[in-house]
Amino acid sequence: MLNSAAAFPDSQMADVPVLKRDMDFKTKSYLTLTRQRSGILGAEMYVLPQGLEAYGRAIHNPAYYPAEADKDNWQACAREIIKYVPKGTPTMEYGPGDYETTQKTGKVVKALNSARYVGVDLSKSSLNQALRAIIAIKSDIEAVGLEHDFWSEDFPISDKPTLAFIAGGSIGNFEVPILKSPPHRKLTDVLSTLVDRTNGGWLLVSADMLQSDRSPQFYENAYAGPEHAVFNLSVFHRMRQELGINIDPDGFDYKPEFNPASGAVQHMAYANKPQIIDFNGTKIDVKKGDAFHLQNSFRFTESFFNQCVADAGLVAEKVWKHPVATMSLHLLRKNNTIIPLKKRPYKNF
Repeated sequence: MLNSAAAFPDSQMADVPVLKRDMDFKTKSYLTLTRQRSGILGAEMYVLPQGLEAYGRAIHNPAYYPAEADKDNWQACAREIIKYVPKGTPTMEYGPGDYETTQKTGKVVKALNSARYVGVDLSKSSLNQALRAIIAIKSDIEAVGLEHDFWSEDFPISDKPTLAFIAGGSIGNFEVPILKSPPHRKLTDVLSTLVDRTNGGWLLVSADMLQSDRSPQFYENAYAGPEHAVFNLSVFHRMRQELGINIDPDGFDYKPEFNPASGAVQHMAYANKPQIIDFNGTKIDVKKGDAFHLQNSFRFTESFFNQCVADAGLVAEKVWKHPVATMSLHLLRKNNTIIPLKKRPYKNF
């Protein structure tokens, strides 16, 4: 189990102390609306049911190419995982998604005959769907959910070697502003941190690799469907419902924009009308055309990703590459023969 003062009581939500988050939703919302910070709302879009449902429709849309390719890679991994990870190894999934999405990673859990599965997500609805999917695949497993932002640095560590995984290219959903270069320091430190949490275990991470022959429109089109708009703009509905501010969620339009300098699809909201938002006494004057950077979806070149893996002090024991699409699945473990680069503050990207 995880190192924590409280035990997990049953196969439902984990009864553990609330873990510190780097910023709560209210703070993130204020900083975004005042444009003091950007790209920090990605994890908050899964909380409202309408956001999670839209996300499910979006990733299962045939136009969203990463989904099917990622599914194929996880199936290939399930056939071979016991060559690299001992049977019975506990498992932990960061951001499991909905019922259908968890079924693909659940095949690896079943192949390992894992006795324990921990799902980690901010969304209770997502966790409940993930737990049901895992139990349907392996009925005798101990399945628990931990409601938490897994990007936070304040996170419990497994008490035994664990296989952790993050699917769907979510490793690229960094909460960073618009960058002028790929996020080397961020990716390096995140990979190192996620592996450290496994207590000598492994990290399975899915990534979407940049291809030089792809146009910006190719990456933007993957997010051009109406479901992605509903998903991203759901944060404004959540601000109105949860924070009680007078924001008009319909006053924003969604647009994905690919940044070739950093490799990120930047998920933007543009104000389609002026409005004055009363944020707990602070007046925020939003003008038509104002841009708000909500979240990121980074892609990486293969050489850049491999360099970050090495700089994190890790080694890839196996990589599953899709024969046609750009998705790949990496089984990473600490490389005890080298010393990783010293971790730097997250504010340096």
